[in-house]
Amino acid sequence: PKDRSALEVLKPWRLVFDPANWEPLMEKVLVRLERALGDLDVRPDGQDIGPIQDLIVWIGVAPIVGLARVLDAALFPQWHRALRDWLRAPGCDFSEVLQWYQGWKALLPEALREQGVVQKHLTQGLEVMKFFMAKASGGAEEEDEPPFPSVASSSPPPVDDTSCASPAAAATPPAAAAADEVSLSLSDYLAEVAGEEGLVFRPKKALHNGKQVYQFGAASIYVERNLVYAAPKVGQAGEWRAVSMDEVLNLARIAPAAGAARKQR
Repeated sequence: PKDRSALEVLKPWRLVFDPANWEPLMEKVLVRLERALGDLDVRPDGQDIGPIQDLIVWIGVAPIVGLARVLDAALFPQWHRALRDWLRAPGCDFSEVLQWYQGWKALLPEALREQGVVQKHLTQGLEVMKFFMAKASGGAEEEDEPPFPSVASSSPPPVDDTSCASPAAAATPPAAAAADEVSLSLSDYLAEVAGEEGLVFRPKKALHNGKQVYQFGAASIYVERNLVYAAPKVGQAGEWRAVSMDEVLNLARIAPAAGAARKQR
């Protein structure tokens, strides 16, 4: 795969060969790309993204579904292990994990990110981060860690579940995305969660302890290091306190109903 001469040779023939001849050629390409990705280490620094770039250049020539399946079988199993190893590490800095996640996400072109199997893995990564963040702030104590997503095993091209685990860390794939594309912080993560849950997330014209206050649904929150702090419910006395993701989601959802009840009195 590192030798891209085959790509240059085959590209002009994509619309000339009939499927009976073209598809076996592409199957051989996909198998080789998979083997190269299976040997890729997910590293804390000096991340080698060459095998991924070698796959990306085949977009428009090899079937996009086949390229997505290669990522499913050869890259994502070790990517998930790396992510979880990092999240389990004592003193894990979640903001760095989020930067790392967004760097990998930005590395994959939209054509690949739109594939259902790739979306599944990226979504699962977010769910795992949400679980460990909640656990670190006192929530999810009795919940089981989300299971590893299954690897698609049906439909060609045939693939071996080749993977190699390695420790993860805060390296963002170099030259994969501009700095503003990989600046995902805890607040950015909350914005993604808000989008998934249909909640409003936006900065308010207020600060608390020098930190930007955000509207998260009907809750007011601010972020400090790896923790989310929520304001006391409207009409209740109390201090701002650290909350888990589950708690802040509950505050965001139940507060509107409470506010509506007060207006009716």
